[in-house]
Amino acid sequence: MKFKLLFIFALLNAHFCLAEPLKAVQLPDQFDTLTSIDASTKWIVYSRDKDLSNHINKALEELKITDIKALQGAYVADISEMPGMITTLFALPKMKKYPFKVILDKKGDITASWPQKKGHVSLIELDQLEVMKAEQTASFDEIKKFLESKNKQ
Repeated sequence: MKFKLLFIFALLNAHFCLAEPLKAVQLPDQFDTLTSIDASTKWIVYSRDKDLSNHINKALEELKITDIKALQGAYVADISEMPGMITTLFALPKMKKYPFKVILDKKGDITASWPQKKGHVSLIELDQLEVMKAEQTASFDEIKKFLESKNKQ
């Protein structure tokens, strides 16, 4: 009985987060400008998949979101598996046409421990860099709905 009471007490007083807190980092965007992900960042849309990144791009464009940082968010793409020549010749020139910043993890080491599922976009909500909620989706509609909710706050 004492064990049960201690366990319940511990649960009531525990500070819950879904994963290890993210570390404050600076990563380059598509213009090679360092951009911070820090305690002021409240949400992240994160992708390792080119096709799913297209869903994010389309949703941002449809919602006319151009300043993600002003919404206390970040769009992060892990491009570590993309061949360097493809990145330089095709991907970066295309990204430079976007009206919003794409923060790039070129080595994949920074985002390796972030909540993720292969073939999905991660929609991450943060509080002081602690992961409060993390959802993985491959649905354009869910990505757009998430971004739309952040655009209204």
